[in-house]
Amino acid sequence: MITLIPHCNGTHTECTGHLTRERLDAWRVVPAGLVPAVLLSVAAEAPGGEGSYPLPQPGDHLVTRRALEQAWPAQLPFHPRAMVIRTLPNGQDKRARDYSGQTPPYLSQEAAELLVSRGVLHLVVDLPSIDRAHDEGRLTAHRLFFGLPRGSVRLAEATRAAATITELAFVPEALTDGAYLLELQVPALGGDAVPSRPLLYPLTQCAA
Repeated sequence: MITLIPHCNGTHTECTGHLTRERLDAWRVVPAGLVPAVLLSVAAEAPGGEGSYPLPQPGDHLVTRRALEQAWPAQLPFHPRAMVIRTLPNGQDKRARDYSGQTPPYLSQEAAELLVSRGVLHLVVDLPSIDRAHDEGRLTAHRLFFGLPRGSVRLAEATRAAATITELAFVPEALTDGAYLLELQVPALGGDAVPSRPLLYPLTQCAA
């Protein structure tokens, strides 16, 4: 028997089954074809009034609702069903993806709530996790995004069971922020998290 554990060792896509007792394979909820998406670049920052559960620790940096709102384009050609978040280096630290010896940035509770309120069903981030690396197993941002009440492990209680979260994605610096089409490529393997390859297709305006 082969056990596949893709967390924190490569790009992977998770589903609600990541948090529930009932089995749900991620590939079954990954959308087929192209999904309207928006790419945003944001710098993780000190909590500054935003937080998570349990509370952020000194030195933690969060992807905040405030940063997402500021980066969100004023006009898009569609209502995005997917969001790709590219985190920017903080200060003079150019090792944006090297989290050795430190807690990686993660989403604030308010940021997760914003994505839900705007109808984003498929989230792609370049972070190891949208939650704090050591959060006592609370997975606050995961629960908010999947619509799963705090402490619940029942799939039937998830109000957004069709949602997916893709972590540790590589977003090339050459890509500009804005509207894209997203294709989530995943193998038809059993598991609540599977290796994945998210592809972004830029939109171009045709001349009249």
